[in-house]
Amino acid sequence: MSTKAGTLETPSLTVVIPTRNRSDLLAATLASVAAQTRPPAETVVADDGSTDATAELLADAGVTTVRAEGRFGGASQARNAGLARVDTPLVLFLDSDDLLLPTALERLATVLAAAPGAPFAWGRALSAWGGAAGWAPDGLIASTAAEVRDPLAGLLARNSVPSSGVIVRTEAARVAGGYPEDAVYSEDHLFWIRLARRGRPVHLPEVVSVYRRHAENRHTLLGGEARDPLLGELTATERRRAGPERMGVFASEAAIEALKARRGDVLWALAAELARRPGRRRALRRGGAHLRARRRWARDGAALWAADPALRDWLSGA
Repeated sequence: MSTKAGTLETPSLTVVIPTRNRSDLLAATLASVAAQTRPPAETVVADDGSTDATAELLADAGVTTVRAEGRFGGASQARNAGLARVDTPLVLFLDSDDLLLPTALERLATVLAAAPGAPFAWGRALSAWGGAAGWAPDGLIASTAAEVRDPLAGLLARNSVPSSGVIVRTEAARVAGGYPEDAVYSEDHLFWIRLARRGRPVHLPEVVSVYRRHAENRHTLLGGEARDPLLGELTATERRRAGPERMGVFASEAAIEALKARRGDVLWALAAELARRPGRRRALRRGGAHLRARRRWARDGAALWAADPALRDWLSGA
């Protein structure tokens, strides 16, 4: 796990962490922030009505805590409440079950400082499953070369930006309206699209965070969010531009979940949906390309895990 960092002068930044009833996971998340080679000026934790040991943990953590009377009403409101407290030029939103690698803030801030017009800088994330036997790799959350060349077009088709691997210009976040509070599952994806419309973001082709997969992760394509929540946000031009690509990616991901869950009804519904959609051949090509990239990211994640004992030791202690 490399610790070499850039030397370009960068503005100060704040880390904002929304949380609810994840005190055990949050402790490791906060430790990963404290261990940064470039520590943040402030860490703001927006506690969305936790009833576990979160309050006791935060009392001794040396962070700024924001609480609502009762609850904020979801992760977006909690993030926006944290954003309202930020007085630094840069901000990173970190989920309370994710981890930052030690050089994440320094590397991302350096890349963003070198691209003055970029609203945000994003990197890659290692997805890892946790269980009784410890942590195991589950592939990379990464962007393709085409998605890096045209980030907005890539985001219109799918979310390739890890939720905890991004540094954002604070002013850009506020001008974009913060996180959409009426979105339940795709709030970060919508946020990246809104920002990318305002300027071309910049990419760091390195793993900067760990997405810890566990039983309480919110997103599943077989739940109520399966009916593309982004369509109401996209313009007519954006829908025409990205419609088949979005359908292809969605269908391939939903098919994988349906096969794992042995949900033949979902597979039949997906096939029927593809058959009636315009641009279905384009959707099938995009879905196939996405599956091939997914397999490549799985191999890359396993190779990173095998080649980096420092990373394995670091995660095992988290």
